[in-house]
Amino acid sequence: NLMILHIAQNSEQLANIYAVSGKYPESLKYAYAALKIYEMQNDSFQKGNMYRAIGYTYFNQNIFSEA
Repeated sequence: NLMILHIAQNSEQLANIYAVSGKYPESLKYAYAALKIYEMQNDSFQKGNMYRAIGYTYFNQNIFSEA
């Protein structure tokens, strides 16, 4: 569904904006929301992108066990 894809893309963009701004909890909230949608869509490429973004966000917080 195209609407669901747009929601995932918007969530991904918000996650990136919050991450760059150092607002990591907000970034993770939107990153996990996008990941969930990409999982439902079976989009392996975008799932990989979201796992990377999530890992990077945890890494920047020095939470290496989650990264």
